[in-house]
Amino acid sequence: MTDTTEEIAGFLESVHPYDNLLTDERARIARKMVLHTYQPDEIIYRIDDPLGGVFVIMSGEVETTDRNGAMVSLLTARNTFGERGFLRDGNAATTARATQQSHILQLPAAEFRRLLKTFISFQRYFNRAQRQPNRAVDIATQKVAELIARAPLYCAPSTTASQAAQMMREHHVSSLGIVDPDSGLLLGIITVRDLANRVVAGALDPSIPVRTIMTRDPVTLPLSALGSDVLHQMLEHKVGHLPIVERGQLMGM
Repeated sequence: MTDTTEEIAGFLESVHPYDNLLTDERARIARKMVLHTYQPDEIIYRIDDPLGGVFVIMSGEVETTDRNGAMVSLLTARNTFGERGFLRDGNAATTARATQQSHILQLPAAEFRRLLKTFISFQRYFNRAQRQPNRAVDIATQKVAELIARAPLYCAPSTTASQAAQMMREHHVSSLGIVDPDSGLLLGIITVRDLANRVVAGALDPSIPVRTIMTRDPVTLPLSALGSDVLHQMLEHKVGHLPIVERGQLMGM
């Protein structure tokens, strides 16, 4: 593999549902992907444009808007976009624009279809794009694997509290998983509330590592759990964030 291909394959290890695939399969996908660089305000595609595949943000930020110019979503690294229109009729359902310099991976249509046909994890993950917006969906009876909409965000236990706060702000999230960099196992979680109560209110040095303030051994559920299980666990344990874990590895939050 070339250096770029190796970098893409390594990146895909942290992107759901590619992270569920074997190393050789990710390497094959990396060879098929095309890396594009977009400048701030550059259009990636316009609504109704034919799509040649789906996109994954490697770095940067992408805004999608509807026909009236209203923002639909603001996407950052590891987010996939374009799949809803591609699976519907092959044409873009929104307009996508880079808000800052962004490196975007494009997975060609033929390769995307092969993955959907071959891997159940891909079918489950991208099936959400085909759901009709006016169809009543009972979240309580859906499996967690079908509800996860983005790859989990996490950091190493040596990450400082300040760095964790910046990461949450950058990705517009309120929690991070704390993952052992060697084993890949979930060690704990840290939330915005933890930072406020334990660091700010406690007048601690923001350069302290998150392992000293994280919630260790948090309540978790597997991908096979139902939406109702999530609600029950969160209510029972009075928590606002619940990691989804499979074989000790963080799959979602």
